Amino acid sequence: MNNLATSFRLRYASHSWLIAVSVTALILSVFECVEISSPNPFYWILYSCYMLTILVLPAWPRQGSWLMLAISYLLPLFEGPRYPAILLGEIIALSVLAYYAKVWESILALLSAFLAQSLVADFLHPVDVFSWFVFVALCGSGLLLGYVFREKSRREEAEKRQAQEELAIARLQLVEARNKLALRIHDSLTNNLSDISLIAHEHAEGSPTENPGSDVSDWRTVSERTKDSFKQIHTIIDLLSQDLRTKRNLQTGQSPQTRQSPQTGQGPWEAEISSLVTRLREHHGQRGQRGHISLEIADGLDLPQKISPEAQEETLSLLTEIFANIQRHAPSGDDSYDLFVQIGPERILIRQTNDLPNSGTRPLPEAERSGRGLGMHQAIVEKLGGTMRTRLQDGHWLIYVSLPVS
Repeated sequence: MNNLATSFRLRYASHSWLIAVSVTALILSVFECVEISSPNPFYWILYSCYMLTILVLPAWPRQGSWLMLAISYLLPLFEGPRYPAILLGEIIALSVLAYYAKVWESILALLSAFLAQSLVADFLHPVDVFSWFVFVALCGSGLLLGYVFREKSRREEAEKRQAQEELAIARLQLVEARNKLALRIHDSLTNNLSDISLIAHEHAEGSPTENPGSDVSDWRTVSERTKDSFKQIHTIIDLLSQDLRTKRNLQTGQSPQTRQSPQTGQGPWEAEISSLVTRLREHHGQRGQRGHISLEIADGLDLPQKISPEAQEETLSLLTEIFANIQRHAPSGDDSYDLFVQIGPERILIRQTNDLPNSGTRPLPEAERSGRGLGMHQAIVEKLGGTMRTRLQDGHWLIYVSLPVS
């Protein structure tokens, strides 16, 4: 019983505008009832049911409307000489059905009202042409009013949904922009700082180097990484300040890796890949990490047209992160790491493996072992429809990436 009462209250309250219509119709129906004042007891019984139906109409709009119509069709049998051409409840019932029911159902209700009025005119109360015109006009107006309000409500609901979708898209774009910014900061600052940190630790511990001129080379590297960090942080500050030039760069999908540096110059995307890999391989070689790299690019592949800007950006950024992790975690030597990159007409495949350094190697400071870089890249790869798997087993590290080109 409590569940039924709760359900009734919830259904009743869900149609607030219909509550106002119901209360207004109930008050006017009382005046109708007094105006007709039939002495027949069945009239009062039916009219009580009729007004009760109006009262509960907000809880069951369709069912209540049909019940109101059925009672209004029976009332002429007991109304006597003061029979009205149409009851207010009939107009309301037709309007409610036009609002809540399907088109065929509301038209069926209108036809049933015409049929009932015809039977009343033929057998009970003769109706003149003017009364028929009034009846048809009021019924049609009620139905049309319901349709107008339904379309208005649907349009408002569609606009509300569109506004919600636009808000959701704006929030998603904001999240994506923040993720890109976080990745950009990671790529441009964290990797440079890791380079500087590694050199600082080597010099602090007095680590021997293979190259007699390594001190000069190390300080040159520190200077380059510091300058690059300053340049990138200034770019990010401009971006956060909504500088128009840097904003255009962001909208075209450019990042610190996709924009050409003075070292690489302008050129096709495959030249960027080759230049990036060559530059990072030489840099790692100077640090004592020499590995095996295989870079395969499908012949005749129009990369700028075939590969989406997002995939191009992510490939370059991910390779930068992989080389940064090699520097952080791979041991020194001639077989420090293996890297395989294949750019085909359908997918970009990247595989990288390396042994973990022995226990005597200096562990990375906690601040450098965040793992955030690969986590952000995995989210981007999956968003682009690809897969990224990492595995650490028996002293070996493996990363595998499969990224669709478009």
